[in-house]
Amino acid sequence: MATFTYTNPTVGGSQDTWGTTLNANWDALGTFLGSLDSAELAVLDGITSTTAELNLLDGVTVTLADVTSTAAELNLLDGVTATTAEINYLSGVTGAIQTQLDNIPTAVELTQVQVEDDTSTVFGQVSGERLNQSVNANLDAFATGATGAPRILGKALAAPADVPTITVSAADTVVRAGSAALGLGYVAGTTSTTGSTYVVGATFTVSQAYSGSLRFYATQTSQYTGSSESGSSTSSMYLRKNGVTISSVFTLSSGTGSGSTANATRSFDSAIASGDVFEWMHENSGVGISKISDVEIGGSDLYVAALPMIKASESPF
Repeated sequence: MATFTYTNPTVGGSQDTWGTTLNANWDALGTFLGSLDSAELAVLDGITSTTAELNLLDGVTVTLADVTSTAAELNLLDGVTATTAEINYLSGVTGAIQTQLDNIPTAVELTQVQVEDDTSTVFGQVSGERLNQSVNANLDAFATGATGAPRILGKALAAPADVPTITVSAADTVVRAGSAALGLGYVAGTTSTTGSTYVVGATFTVSQAYSGSLRFYATQTSQYTGSSESGSSTSSMYLRKNGVTISSVFTLSSGTGSGSTANATRSFDSAIASGDVFEWMHENSGVGISKISDVEIGGSDLYVAALPMIKASESPF
């Protein structure tokens, strides 16, 4: 802001220059005030605001005519401590907030009947105790797949006899005997014989884990061990169940000549029940050897053994 400066006449020494000095002062005052008139100066009459208070208006571009709020409305802001971000939480609100909160329905407490309704698609809330009762009551169903899900071993076993019984069907799903099938005790017998009396080549004992049917496999070998180029031997084998023959007799000639050998894969389907004992029987006729090998069983979804993480001291086996 420009500063108004003026020159005072010298008392007793400006007889010839005081007029010039006064005129210069009036000219300087006119320049300082510019086009300001008396009406504009009168506006300042009665103002008691400080410079700092007047400076609050610095940068204001609106007029009071732009403000349509009443004093009462403006006074609603008196004491507000909320931030702009907090006030903006009200954006989009179309009704009374407290009314909306008051109208939130109270959660309906389910009755015991509703909780235990296992056919409802609405309630679906089951207490932990109710769930525990249901699981315990259906462990065998879970284990055998009767619930529609893949069968699982649904409970910890106290002993091998606790494995739930499942129904299987004879199929070409082969499991090597003695390595993976659970509940089918396999014992190798006399797998090679030169005698003409039938001997047990392999045995399967069905545990209580299975019902239904299984497919029994074995490879039959007939080998001539004589020296005659026209000589041969014949292997014969069959499957029996609980001491009773159930298959036809499979015969296999070795062919003629020293060292001649023949192989054939045999299979037979049989119904099974807990405690059944199946045996592959075989014998040799002629100068040679009868052998049984690759003994296998096949069935749909057989149990397989899995190693549990359990303390050795707590194992039931």
